[in-house]
Amino acid sequence: DETLLKAVARAHHWVEDLKHQRFRDLAEIARHEELPKTYVHALIPLAFLAPSIVTAILKGTQPPDLTLQRLLSRTNLALDWPTQRRQLGFEL
Repeated sequence: DETLLKAVARAHHWVEDLKHQRFRDLAEIARHEELPKTYVHALIPLAFLAPSIVTAILKGTQPPDLTLQRLLSRTNLALDWPTQRRQLGFEL
């Protein structure tokens, strides 16, 4: 899923930008990228997906229903990785 892959990559890139102080905040990233702030805010949590989930997305082996739309609609995605995997349909 190219859209999902691009979104995860963007989120990781933006977090690195923030860590290295290339941008002050998400609003500045949104202005620079010419994107709505709400979109940038929605994508940032993708940088905190479990490494095994990111690997599956890179390989294209994630569950078929794991789409960007589904991830963005998850308002209660857990921060702990085992719970994330269960929430998103991965076998443990």
